[in-house]
Amino acid sequence: MKKSYKEDPILTGKAKEKETKDLHKKEWKYPARGCKICLLYPCFKGQENMVADYAKYGCVDYQEDELRKL
Repeated sequence: MKKSYKEDPILTGKAKEKETKDLHKKEWKYPARGCKICLLYPCFKGQENMVADYAKYGCVDYQEDELRKL
């Protein structure tokens, strides 16, 4: 008798992005923050190209800029 097993679907595109975002939301300390509204943005060379939003994870150098927030 052949054993049957359930295969996990392989997610791609928007489904994969949603799954990844949902997974990372559990790790966010400050979900309302954003690197692009920080006074010190960009913190390092090439940050514009990064996918991660360090402010959400608890960046210790985060300083909110009220003008960028609007």
